[in-house]
Order: sequence, then C-alpha cells, then structure tokens
Amino acid sequence: MAIGMIIKTERLRNDMKQETLAKDICSISHLSRIESGKTEPSKELLQKLSDRLGVLIADESENVEMDQLQEQLESVINARDQEGAAQLMEELNVLLHKMPIEAAIRIDLELMLLRAQSVLHKKEENILQALAKFTETDFNLTPIQAFRVQQIKGIASYGVGELKVCLDCFSEGVELAELLPLSHYERADFSYVQSIAFMADGQKFEALEKAKDALTYFQSIMASRRVLECHLVCGVAYKQIGQMDRAIETFHQAEKVCRQFDLQSFLGMIYQNLGTVYSVMGQSDLAISYFQQAVEYNEQPEDQVYTILSLLREYAKFGDGEKVRHWLEGGACILPQLRVPIRQRFKTHFDVHRALLEENDEQIESSLLTAVRYFRKKMDKNQTKHYSKRLAEFYVSKRKYKKAVEYYRQIVE
Repeated sequence: MAIGMIIKTERLRNDMKQETLAKDICSISHLSRIESGKTEPSKELLQKLSDRLGVLIADESENVEMDQLQEQLESVINARDQEGAAQLMEELNVLLHKMPIEAAIRIDLELMLLRAQSVLHKKEENILQALAKFTETDFNLTPIQAFRVQQIKGIASYGVGELKVCLDCFSEGVELAELLPLSHYERADFSYVQSIAFMADGQKFEALEKAKDALTYFQSIMASRRVLECHLVCGVAYKQIGQMDRAIETFHQAEKVCRQFDLQSFLGMIYQNLGTVYSVMGQSDLAISYFQQAVEYNEQPEDQVYTILSLLREYAKFGDGEKVRHWLEGGACILPQLRVPIRQRFKTHFDVHRALLEENDEQIESSLLTAVRYFRKKMDKNQTKHYSKRLAEFYVSKRKYKKAVEYYRQIVE
C-alpha cells in the first residue's frame, strides 16, 4: 500500500479532516497530493504526520515475522481459541501502532487482525466497517489480499444475518481463489465457511461437497475441532437429503471425536441431531433417548429450549399428556433467559402445545393461526408449512373443509 494511502486511511479512521491533519505541518494541497500518490513526503514531514495520526509509518519496517503470525492465526482459528485470538489481536495492534511498518505489509497485518477478531464472534458490524475502506477507497490490493477481504466480509456478513451478501462475497472469493496459489490451510478454511453458508441457504449438496473437502485436510493435520465441525455439517447435509444411515454414521464419528479429544460441549448438538434423524425415521423411542441426552449436555438456554421442543413433539405423537406438561413447564422456566426474538419464537411453539394439551378448540385454532402468521412473517418456510398442515388437519377434524382446503393450498403454493 502506498504511503499516501496509509496516511489517508489513518486520517479517515480517526475521523479527521485534511485541514486538521495538515494544520501547522504542511499545506492542505500538499497533503492532498501526498494522499493521492502524486508526491512523496519527506522523512521529517512523514514523522510529523505519523505523530498526529498516532501511528508509525515508514518505507522501511522493523522485521515482522509474517510466517509466525500466520501460524498463530491458523492455530487460534482451528481451536476457536478466543483467549488466543485476543492475545494475537493485541500483538498485531502493537505492530500496527507502535512500530514503523512498511506500506506493503501493513494491509496483511490489518487483515490478520480482522480475521482474528472474527474468532470472537463479536462486533461483526465493526469488522464490516473496518473492511469498507478496502472496497470503498482506491486500495492497490494484491489478489490474495482481495481474496482475504472477501472471505472475512462474507464471514462477518453471515454473523449479522446478511446471508445474500455473504454468498456474494464467497462467490467473488471463489473466482479470486482459482487464480491464486493459496495454501492448503486457506483453501480448507474457505471451503468450511462456504459449507456453513450453503447449508443456511438450503444448498445441501454444495454444503456437503465443501465440508468433505475441508474435512480431508483437517484430518491430515489432526485439527480435531475442525474435523468435528466438518462432521457436523456433513451429518446435517446427509440428514436433509434423506441419507439417514449416512447421517447416523457421521454423527457417531463426530461423537467419537468429541470423546477422544475432550470436546464434550458438542455432545448436546450431536445427540440433538441423532434424535432428529430417528424422529424422521419414525423410531420415537430412540429419538426421545437421544433428546434426553442432549438436554443433559446442552449448556446454553437456546440449545436447551430447542431440545425441549423436540421432546414435546415426540411425546405429543403418543398423546402422553403428562410428559408434554412436564416439558412445557421446563421450557417455560427457560424462556425468560432467551433473547426477545428467540423467546417469542419458542413461546409461539409452546402455546400451540399448551392449547393441544388443554383440548380447547378455540385455543387450538387461535394458537395455530398465530403460529402460521408468525412464521410466515419471519419467512420460515418449514415452520409455516408445518403449522399450516396442522391447522388444515384441525379444520378437517371439525368438518370445516373450506378452511382446510385454504391451508392445504397454501402448503402447495
């Protein structure tokens, strides 16, 4: 990156006007020519500008061990090591702000910093804001830097719920990657994050392909956490494309990795998925057994309440009112711990089961109508279809065939 571009970037980062930076140092027009690359600042002028910006900028830099820093970054990403990510970020900030950094290296360090920040799963909005300068200003990015910008932007966009933006970024990243000598690690890491986005978008076969590509590499370097994550994506993909035996096999492989490498926090997720597979296969006894194990291992309220909903649905199949009531009470205790949007989602589910338990036709109709409208508004096609079908079946049972046809038609549409 040119010296002038660094100066402009740091000025904008500090929300500083050219007049403010140039005051008592040089003319505004001279600063403008420096920032546009039309002239180079003298060493004395560069020092003054650096002091005012609070960073050290130089044509020659202290020795920066880029390979070592890249290894540290890969390590914290593979282990999802939040403490290690925070330490690496601190080290990178020291390099960026307290040492003279060659213009060509600075952008690599900034991208490392942003990728380390993504491990913390916090403040994705800040990451996107920091990345904006690379796409909105005239940066002379190398192809590999441009690839990394797209990958990090895609990850952060996914984190804030912007799936379309995420997929667009990854699509551009794919085009760049085809022309680059990326390391085996970077290709595997990119394949994995693509698999997550594809799964969220309903592209099950594409997600499976990418997860399997990543799995091969992560197994070769014995990155247990990444191996486990790839198994989970593959298992869910197999489940969604109807290959239940493959799904069960894959989830048991994930369970084995959990126990072998002390990754117990994933067991709840694995047992939840196994329960779902057996539920689809009509083996409710096995499904309930795995859901109960999931409850024991799930630590987060959102995971706990999701499994409770699965148990409610299984026991409702048998008409076991006592068990339904028991788990409704358990779910009601967890609801206050959830974030408001998630709380409303599960309250909607629980209200339906409560109405069905009480066998009050007016309550049943009202709760089902509320569920259909709620999930349609949230654009959740699966749940809208589920409750539309339940509502249509309810109207059939009450011989309200005209209304039943209306909701069956909505399912088809």
